Amino acid sequence: MQFPDGPGDPAAPDANRRVLTALGLREVMALAIDIERRNGRRLRAFAEAFRGSDDGVAAKLDELAREEDGHEMALVQEYRLRFAGEVPHVSELNVAGVVEAFDLDDAEHRIFDTLAPTRIYELALRAETQAQAFYREASASCQDPPLAALFLGLSAKEEAHVGWLTERIRASGGTAT
Repeated sequence: MQFPDGPGDPAAPDANRRVLTALGLREVMALAIDIERRNGRRLRAFAEAFRGSDDGVAAKLDELAREEDGHEMALVQEYRLRFAGEVPHVSELNVAGVVEAFDLDDAEHRIFDTLAPTRIYELALRAETQAQAFYREASASCQDPPLAALFLGLSAKEEAHVGWLTERIRASGGTAT
């Protein structure tokens, strides 16, 4: 089954979207590629928001974005080894309960330059935790041992991101959940 070309409706109830276990291997890989691509873009946008005012935060967010790029490249390479043709469009908006996109929910931060690093870390932590769970679930449901191992490896990399983000939140006086 091909997914719609559009971005989907983030407000649509989960009943209108497919579940991970109903996806074929191509679709699971395409979803993983999309998640990594989107997270890399989001992290770069957040880094840009701090460039010039907190270059340390910007540099770390850029580093996390490059790591997401590496995850994406590994998945694309594996996809091309296994399948012919283009990667189908599958996004987190097409699949129920997988990974929630992380974006700023309050544009005032950007307008009034009151964006705190802790808020960005919290948003990124939520996405990284969900990505880690996605890879664990994908690995558990995958009947292909090498691909299951790739998914487990990506889960471990996301776990490292979760650890770093949790440390940053706690160091700034926040509570990581």
